[in-house]
Amino acid sequence: MKWFNSEEKAIEYGLQNEKIKESDILEILDLNGERFVVFKFKVSEGEGINVAQIAKKKKKYSWYTITNRIVVKSKQGSLDAKIEVESKKGQQFKLYTGVEKNPEKPDVIIEDEGITPIVDQETGLYYAIKSLK
Repeated sequence: MKWFNSEEKAIEYGLQNEKIKESDILEILDLNGERFVVFKFKVSEGEGINVAQIAKKKKKYSWYTITNRIVVKSKQGSLDAKIEVESKKGQQFKLYTGVEKNPEKPDVIIEDEGITPIVDQETGLYYAIKSLK
């Protein structure tokens, strides 16, 4: 892991490493005392959403990608996914992601959890993150 003197520098590094732009960041959020960056990406296979963590140790910051990229929207179609992920501190989270059919009037509800995910209006991709503690 590469460490930086500021969170901003760690995010800049993450953007370069993931080959994404600042506008691809959908949300920076705190869950259970840990900081996460939710971002969208586009590759030749299609589009998806991924999550990185901003780890902090001794006043230093690092970008740490905690999931493999999952393409949920492609020319072949779309899919919904739910993935269990573990943070650097060992906390368990579940990432829900997929494609909303009508981003203008989103109606996706993750049934088994009663969660209404956040929808990116530009791509129609949605996501939600839930702590499993």
